[in-house]
Amino acid sequence: MLKHFLYLHDDNLSAYLSALEGGRRDSIEQRSASKRGLGGGLDVKAVSAKADRARENETTIQIGDTAQARFERLEELAKADLDRSGWVEVVDPDRDLAAIKVGNIIDIECEVYVPSIIKALSKSGGLTEVLDFFEALKPMAGIFDMDMSDGPSKDQAAAMRFMANNLGNDQVLVGEPDSESWRVAGKLLASNINGEIDGLARVVGKVSTIWQKEEWKPLLSLPGANLIPREQRRKLERTKPTEDQQDNWLEGPALMLDVLAVYR
Repeated sequence: MLKHFLYLHDDNLSAYLSALEGGRRDSIEQRSASKRGLGGGLDVKAVSAKADRARENETTIQIGDTAQARFERLEELAKADLDRSGWVEVVDPDRDLAAIKVGNIIDIECEVYVPSIIKALSKSGGLTEVLDFFEALKPMAGIFDMDMSDGPSKDQAAAMRFMANNLGNDQVLVGEPDSESWRVAGKLLASNINGEIDGLARVVGKVSTIWQKEEWKPLLSLPGANLIPREQRRKLERTKPTEDQQDNWLEGPALMLDVLAVYR
């Protein structure tokens, strides 16, 4: 079945494939040749010197080695040498994910989405435009008798701008497999996103971190976001979020991935 890639990390793909192939392939050259004799219908004795002469036509086609083609080769080579590649095709998430180690490459079907807080903080989410609007509106609040006490303070606005500028248009994926408890997450580089990250899809990625049951990590501190200072992040991770905060956190057991591909 042909794959539609919503995300494909070209650099990591090339690196993994070159390790298995022993080098990098930039293109594929295909040659075809046809050979036709010139002695048909002639007196063989009269033209014996020319009977073996032939005309040969050769066609050469050079095909660029696309990222999609490289992924297909990587998948084939990885599955053929599981010990070397560490590739694990997850069939039973509760059973298979419990045996996963850091460094494995997993291939798993999930319901995938980008958390709303990450969408809001990305440049494409429009947060900075909203903050600009509030800043422009404040001098006129008294004139139009508007109550802006519920808006962000100057410090809060500065913090939100900092987060939005640092996140840029990169995103964070969360995947929910058919499991009672397991989740996966990972950074998505904006330059490699090819479609809306939402719905059922297959996720392929290299495991970088594993956290266990009842461990919580704030979404803004996940690799790819990293929007919370280290000391504050460690403090947050030592405390369980309140019920109204849990949508902005990810509970273990969960796997952090260096996401290679998301496709349908």
